[in-house]
Amino acid sequence: MKTSIIILIILASSFSGGYAQPNLVSEAMRSYRYREALALLERAPESVENQLLKAECYQMLYDYPAALDIYESLTAGNHETVGILTAAADCASQAGDHDTSLRYWLKAGELSPGNLYLQTKIAVAFYRPGDWQGTIRASEEVLRKDSIPMLLRMAGDAHIRLDDGFGLIYYEKALEKDPADHLALRNLSDFFYSIKDYETVISRTEEYLNEIDPDRTSIGQLNGMAHYVTGDYKQAIDRLKRNTALGDST
Repeated sequence: MKTSIIILIILASSFSGGYAQPNLVSEAMRSYRYREALALLERAPESVENQLLKAECYQMLYDYPAALDIYESLTAGNHETVGILTAAADCASQAGDHDTSLRYWLKAGELSPGNLYLQTKIAVAFYRPGDWQGTIRASEEVLRKDSIPMLLRMAGDAHIRLDDGFGLIYYEKALEKDPADHLALRNLSDFFYSIKDYETVISRTEEYLNEIDPDRTSIGQLNGMAHYVTGDYKQAIDRLKRNTALGDST
């Protein structure tokens, strides 16, 4: 979710007149002159709206620590709303601070129980730093209500990492919901390749390449490798040549 969307909602619902020179700031931000907008905001009253705009400017300038400082000060006060928490979570994620991002998503989820969007974001926030148990728990919360292919794939990844025998089930469910999910197929095929079930790799990847996307290089690469290790060098060379022509240099 873009921070600007949240800010527009907040401004539309709670504009209080404390926002100095709104036209100048808006024009500067629309023109991507974020330093200029910050200079204007520094001279403006320190309202929640202005602080959020400053945070957005810092994010657009890739100064995530400065933006996070603002969100931290707002959430430490009396402004811990779902909108501000999700903006903070997005900012922390952009900064690569996955622990902080997860903390904000969890707080937002507490303020809006049962919100599928937030529950999905929480699952993703567990997944990014490799908290596999957390990924599974959070994903199952959503999957009990809605079979989202991305979460099925993520749950499959988590189960594979935990080596508990359930990963393939989730990959197959993801592909059943979305046969074009090349990431689920890649991960599924990687597993079969790792246990030397090359025939399954070949059949699954060829089905995808023939029926869905002949130019998907990640799938073509696995197909070529599986043909190679089974001794079908002509098919392997043909496939890998095609991959090279498509720009694959791996």
